[in-house]
Amino acid sequence: MTLTTSDLVVLAVLLRAGPMHGYEVWRRLEESDVRDWARISRPQVYYSLRKLAETDHLERTDEAEPSKGPERATFRATPTAIQALKKALRSERWTERTPPAPFVTWCALALNADAKAIERQLSRRRDRLSAEIAREEATFAALAGVPGRDAAVGRALVRMAVNQMKAEAAALDGISEALLSPEIAAKPWSIATGGLGKSRRPAPRAAR
Repeated sequence: MTLTTSDLVVLAVLLRAGPMHGYEVWRRLEESDVRDWARISRPQVYYSLRKLAETDHLERTDEAEPSKGPERATFRATPTAIQALKKALRSERWTERTPPAPFVTWCALALNADAKAIERQLSRRRDRLSAEIAREEATFAALAGVPGRDAAVGRALVRMAVNQMKAEAAALDGISEALLSPEIAAKPWSIATGGLGKSRRPAPRAAR
């Protein structure tokens, strides 16, 4: 059985924190800003609890009350859980290219938008990045001096996120120029040249 991201996150929480009910699992994840590092939702967490219990990676500690839903039932990880988690973490999929963000898709389609719409969307993106950078920097400050490996990993992830967003913010001027510059707009797009002003064809070899 393939374990989803939600399944693995739930297993990790229960293995590190011990038995708890579904609502507490989700509360712990919210406290760790899970939406910043995993694409999962509360319903997915409850579904994973039920699924993992059915596949023997989790067991309920309140079998006397089977009517309880996953949000109120208490679960603990079984001995198979850590092996399943370790196996999943060895997969190459974690290091493969991530799906494109919506803004990247927008950039690819933006040649079909008018100039005012492009300027407005780029301004929105700048504002969004500024707000997210400020939020992450506040998180980093809150983690400063907190002992333990969890906090150290958290600081490293926050620093990486801030660096990535600052790099994107610095690249927005180039995107703006590419989309709005009259000089670039005057150059025709050509599949043969692979785009604007840059050939993808290999240079011919010199005669011998």
